[in-house]
This record gives sequence, structure tokens and C-alpha cells, in this order.
Amino acid sequence: MGYTKELKKAINFSFNNVCYFSNGKITNSLRSEAELKQYRQVVSRIVEKHRSKCNILLNRGVKLNNLVKGLLKIKKDYRDYSNKKLNSEAKRLLDIYKKLFVFSTIIPYEVGSALGRFENNHTKDYFILKNKVNELRLISLYSKFEEKILGDLLKEVAKRHKIKNYKLLFNLGYYEISSFILGRMVISESELKIRTIFINLFTPKVKFVRFGEDIYKKYFKLLLKSKTEISKIISGATAYPGKVRGRVRVLLSRQDIPNFVKGKILVTVSSNPEFMSAIKKSKAIIADEGGVACHAAIISREFRIPCVVGTKIATQVLKDGDFVEVNADKGIIEFLK
Repeated sequence: MGYTKELKKAINFSFNNVCYFSNGKITNSLRSEAELKQYRQVVSRIVEKHRSKCNILLNRGVKLNNLVKGLLKIKKDYRDYSNKKLNSEAKRLLDIYKKLFVFSTIIPYEVGSALGRFENNHTKDYFILKNKVNELRLISLYSKFEEKILGDLLKEVAKRHKIKNYKLLFNLGYYEISSFILGRMVISESELKIRTIFINLFTPKVKFVRFGEDIYKKYFKLLLKSKTEISKIISGATAYPGKVRGRVRVLLSRQDIPNFVKGKILVTVSSNPEFMSAIKKSKAIIADEGGVACHAAIISREFRIPCVVGTKIATQVLKDGDFVEVNADKGIIEFLK
């Protein structure tokens, strides 16, 4: 929830009620419908009445991306860092990480959706904002920052604490990282592995955090009961029209991308620039998340690939090899025998 403070500073709004849950491969989030509606209204008001402020927000995203481009060119060697200096560097990078998420991912996505609602107002500043949104949705370096820059630091932290798989350290909370680096907190690799499957619920009065597969299965059924019942048809929003039939390939991580076979239907939670090689080979794109300004939507329009976004359940319901018809004209996916 560290990013919500940054969102509050940026647009004077933050989500107070959020639930995250992960099965170790996919992390889903649920938010209050009332808060989502309020969030969209806040961003829409900025886009409609305060376009200079909107431009400033998007420029921050562009500047942060440029900062990350510079950091990616520097190969840091943390072996000579004291734990105190390593902790200071971790705080600096995590601050960039949170800001990058807000200004190059969250805000551009919602600004793009809002701009779509004002398409009849094609003024000069509309096109300037639209181009910046598209740029940020196409080049966001959030995932590379996580993998390379934060990853290099966490490799050194893991080595000092005898953790073989440094990626497990991403399961630490923001508030725990300093204590762990400085040796004030001890957590084993096996405990970190358990944390890969979790349910986190945050409200003003409740902070509910539970780890483990049994806990996940129990609450997953309660949280998504109405959404995950097997259906013959999955629906979403049309990002680019068209109708195709084919076999499904579900991509849940970057590691799956090189194995994507040409002619398959790509199913994912949400895409980013790293998915480009798979997208170019795909017959169609189906995504759990997204709207008219998401990466999958922009790329599908560029390459004219039928695309349905915002299905919410595609990765939960579809499996590798399922034979489906994607009717992006209507925003539906239907199982075929």
C-alpha cells in the first residue's frame, strides 16, 4: 500500500479499501466500487478542467522513465557497501519504485481512459496528453526497474543473509526491508516461500494479512465466487475488433514469453513492453485487466490484432490448449469443443 501515499500527494485521492491475493503466480487486487468510481471522477475532472496539471503529472512519469533509463546503464557493485549504506540505497530505490508505479503506470492508464471519454474535444492539448499517455503505456520501465535495479541490490542482501533465491525478498513488506537489511529482523527462506501465496486486506479499521495455500483457497472462493464459476462465455471490453478461433496460451510471467508459439491466442493478466515478442506472434489478445489506454489495447490497434481487455477472470478460467473463439467485435470469448 506504499504507493497510495504518492497517489494522495499527486491527485489528492487514495484507495482506503484494497484486497490483494496471490496464488504464487498471479496477484489479483479488489477495490471498492465506490472508491473506483470516485477515483475515475477525480482523474476525469483533472483531464477535463485542469489539463496543465494533467500535463505536469504525465511529465513526471516521462522524467522518471528517463531517470530509470540512466540507472539501467549503471552496473552497481554493492559488495563494499556497509549494511547501513545498503539500507540507505534500498530506501532511495524503493522511493523511486513507488513513484514510478504511480506516475508511469497508474495515472497514465486512468488519464488515457478519461481522454477516451472526451474524444469529441480534440484540442491541441488533448493530442499532447494523448501522445504522452501512449508513450508511457508503451515504454514504462517499471518491470525493468524491479528486475534489474532493485534485483541487483536484493541479490547482495540475499547473499549476506544466506537466501538462495533473492526474488523471495520481494515478499518482504516495505516496512520490513530496513529491519531485514540491518539484521534487526530474521526470516528464513522457507518462511519467505510461504509468503508467495497470500491474502492481504487493508481498510481503515482492518489490516488482515495471511499466508499459505490453504488460506488462499479458502478466501479465494469467498472473494471471487461469482466471478470464477466456469462459464461458456467470458466477456470484456473491445480494444481492437475482429473474430478469430484458436488455442490458448496463458502467460503469467516474463519467463513464459520466449516459449510463446506463433498463432496462439495470448491470455495474460496485463501486458507491458516485455510482451512484444509474444504479442507479434499472437492471433488475438485477452487480458484480465485494462481499458482503452492499456498497453495491450494500444499495441493491438497498432498491429490490428483482435483484443479483449478487462475480462477480470480470463487467466483464472482459461487453460493452455483450450480451443476458443475470440469475438472482439462484441468483447466476448466463447469456449469451443
